Amino acid sequence: MGWIISGGVLLFLVFLLSLRLSFRIFAAAETKVYLLYGPVRFRLYPGKNKKDKQTTEKQQEKEKAKRAKKEKKQEKEEKGAPKKIFENISLILDLLKTLPKPLNWIFRGVHIHVQHAYISVSASDAAQTAILYGRTCAGVYGLLALLQNRFTIRVRPADLYIAPNYLQEKTRWDIAASISIRAGTLLGAALLLGFRCLKVLIRRSDTQKEDQNNNPINERKQHRKTQRPAA
Repeated sequence: MGWIISGGVLLFLVFLLSLRLSFRIFAAAETKVYLLYGPVRFRLYPGKNKKDKQTTEKQQEKEKAKRAKKEKKQEKEEKGAPKKIFENISLILDLLKTLPKPLNWIFRGVHIHVQHAYISVSASDAAQTAILYGRTCAGVYGLLALLQNRFTIRVRPADLYIAPNYLQEKTRWDIAASISIRAGTLLGAALLLGFRCLKVLIRRSDTQKEDQNNNPINERKQHRKTQRPAA
């Protein structure tokens, strides 16, 4: 009975990881962005209107006190700042070296689907409209070529329409697209990144221990301890 329950839980986890996490973008007179995970949908933009909270005088005094404490801490830490800055920079550089493989894994799993993209190019006069139309075509098709080299993108020629309009005063567009990736791909990339970062941290801690052991001051202290007579 227990293996049936564990198998069902495992199948449910596999099902959740097989679902796609997608962003739906609608850009027209009003831009809307949604986050979808399976049948669940969240609106990311525009967000809900929140009332501005007025801070009281007590809250302002607390914030001033916190700022004063932070300034004191910063003054104390400035003495050893150069060494810490050098160590932090070297750590950041080592961690950045772990990014390429997880990022390539994510890039291979990203799918972009352009449902439609209709752009009506207009400017103040006919000459400016023609120039803007050429720049728009170059930018849109250049962006598509760049995305196709890195991601899996799907767009039909009939769904991409760019045309000049000499009767309008402003450029108008109606774009609907989605960017999706499987949850399992994100989880796998996160685990790979965590494993590679952990290896870097372990390697750095080992080198720091070796440096401390090879330090002549530490060697003298250990030598003195060994030469002390037993009580």
